[in-house]
Amino acid sequence: MLQKWIVDSILSSGQVTALVGTNVTPDVYAGDTYPVVIYTVSSIEPINTMASAANFFSADVTVECWSDSYAEAIDLASKVNTTLEYKTGDNGPVTVSATTLESWSSSTDQLIGSGNNYNESSIIYGQILTYTMWYNTTV
Repeated sequence: MLQKWIVDSILSSGQVTALVGTNVTPDVYAGDTYPVVIYTVSSIEPINTMASAANFFSADVTVECWSDSYAEAIDLASKVNTTLEYKTGDNGPVTVSATTLESWSSSTDQLIGSGNNYNESSIIYGQILTYTMWYNTTV
């Protein structure tokens, strides 16, 4: 449920979709079209009270922005962050009450071709954004 809120939030930005279209995917990307946004919800913790279990959660979310251009990866990450940081709102059964950027780091990866291009390789550039999101659900 939170994943749908994340995707819908990212795709609600015209600046982001101008770069990636709908190329937003969970967990692992096996495609070869860049730029791409990859998101992962790595942990969800319930926030309980002493009186009872609350329907409130804290989630650690990683959003990776990859491109074959370093400048484009930074630009995409900046646009994604503008879209997500401090974002609140609901989407069906999920209501996000706070989104906080915890860290921003850089990465690179080397792609190795396949088939006739097996010996060819290229570098892709990533910007990794880590957020904490607090939300509740109605389900």
